[in-house]
Amino acid sequence: MKIIILGGGAMGSLLGSFLITGDNDITILCRSHEHANEINRKGLIIEALSREKIYKIRTSTDPCSIGYADLILVMVKTYDTSNAIRTILKNIKPETMVLTLQNGIGNWEKIASIVGQEKVLAGVTAQGATFIEPGRIRHGGVGPTHIGELNQKISKRLEKLVLLFNSAGLETYASDNIEKILWQKLVINVGINAITALTGILNGKIASVPEASAISLAAVSEAVDVAMALGIKLEHDQGKKCLKVAEATQNNRSSMGQDVDRHRKTEIDAINGAIIKLGNDMGIQTPVNQTLYQLIKTVENNF
Repeated sequence: MKIIILGGGAMGSLLGSFLITGDNDITILCRSHEHANEINRKGLIIEALSREKIYKIRTSTDPCSIGYADLILVMVKTYDTSNAIRTILKNIKPETMVLTLQNGIGNWEKIASIVGQEKVLAGVTAQGATFIEPGRIRHGGVGPTHIGELNQKISKRLEKLVLLFNSAGLETYASDNIEKILWQKLVINVGINAITALTGILNGKIASVPEASAISLAAVSEAVDVAMALGIKLEHDQGKKCLKVAEATQNNRSSMGQDVDRHRKTEIDAINGAIIKLGNDMGIQTPVNQTLYQLIKTVENNF
């Protein structure tokens, strides 16, 4: 399968290192010339369990050099989604699948408005990765991936994608309710990302420091209230699940934390910001999320 990974950050690069197996033809489409050049020159270095492995994988900054793709895996930041999709329109043929595994909510809607809803699938992954330097990524957490059709059906192409990911060593499941799973991931991001970004801690501290746990649980509770008001039935133990994810990825630096470390714009608008906006629409107060949001915006304005 010919695959374009749209976005060569930590997660896009990590997934590329898995999917390069077998007969897959992979190109990571990067914005960073430095990252792309390092990978093309030395290979993609993945650190994991005190060891490292080098993957020979093609990387480019020019979509016109790649040609048509069978699958486009969208891994750019949420705020770059629309512009990034427009750059690869010439790489899309009638049967091309476009899969988003991005953080936050609202991504598949942006993609579908440009390429057509029939081409789009959505999902989440619990894999964790940290960008160390150009050409080098740390695999910081292992977890399942869930993929689904927007119409909630288990299609043949969905089954094909699930087989592709599992064959590459990524534990992956087909979902007939991907909206719920997107919200479950959103709730976890709500409870981890902003807190780690503001404090400089690794994910594990969310679970082990009582004060951090308290803030996380409060933010998650607000997000669950919003989801329930929208008719998305989440289990009431989402807070505990969030802390378990934090513990399982204890050595990982959240993506928002990495953005703050590198003085880059965060995805706060698609995570805590989305909870605030939807809460306002439903008449639900979200004071903890509002505080986290305002603090992150303050940090961003100081870059």
